[in-house]
Amino acid sequence: MGVDTNGNGTLDAGEITSTQYVCNGAGASIFGSGQDGALTIPAGGLNWVTSAPSGSLQFTTITVNGPWTIPSGLKLRATGTITIAAGGSITVPPSASNGIGIATSASGPLVNGTAVIAGGVGCNASFARQLFNPGREGGSVGGGSATTFGAGGGTVVLLAGGAVSLAAGTSINAVGGAGLVGSTSANTGGGGAGGIIVVISNTSITNAGTISVAGAKGGDVLANPNSSAGGGGGGGLIQLAAPAITQDTLNVAGGPGGNGSSTGGFAAGGGASVGNGGQSGGNTAATASAGGAGAAYATVTSDPSALFLTSTTP
Repeated sequence: MGVDTNGNGTLDAGEITSTQYVCNGAGASIFGSGQDGALTIPAGGLNWVTSAPSGSLQFTTITVNGPWTIPSGLKLRATGTITIAAGGSITVPPSASNGIGIATSASGPLVNGTAVIAGGVGCNASFARQLFNPGREGGSVGGGSATTFGAGGGTVVLLAGGAVSLAAGTSINAVGGAGLVGSTSANTGGGGAGGIIVVISNTSITNAGTISVAGAKGGDVLANPNSSAGGGGGGGLIQLAAPAITQDTLNVAGGPGGNGSSTGGFAAGGGASVGNGGQSGGNTAATASAGGAGAAYATVTSDPSALFLTSTTP
């Protein structure tokens, strides 16, 4: 920087007063720095919900040999491989504090003036298609009282510079929580909606296991006719992105409606995510319905990191 005192259109050596440098972004990576070294989950498992880890969650490799329970909203980064080995699993417990999550609306209201209560409405399909960077909330909670609604599914994002692989019999789960049976003072709850699982690899994804964001079952009707059955939760969202993808089971099913019918009371609709929540039974002996299916996408691309960087966190 400086002042062109002689007016020749160029900053000569004697006219330069300072120099500024502009970073071009080189070196930054969604796969992290690897500064926390290799992470290995033992066969006996770990629970990060009850015992939080230290560090920045930027690993060189991640190897999961046992059941690993993690809180919703984590971004797990590895400069190298992420391996779910035989006996391993990753589980994100559903959360009762999710609210509507990524859904358009919560369960309700009454349908056509009857005691049937509608399920929640799922998010727009175009929004779901480009969602690679979710926040903490995934699926919405089911309808119902504080003691009966099903919890909403959580979220997790796996980001690997190397290959991601799931061995046969392994799983990654972010499912909804089941609606509970009501009482004379609490209507039966709707099932919680499934959450969001995002897996991005700069090399390849090989899934020989199961990735599940299923919605949960609605609560059953009471033995005495004080409450009808709850609607099932909607299915969630699975996003896979890598230069090469081999996929096995991707479960985005909606949860079933609760069992039984009643002519004596209300219940609640299911929560929504990508899939709509199912409607409840009612006082006309109507049965509860299942939640709608969610969505799973496998995007083969030479630069999957661009999808994460351009995605908007809801």
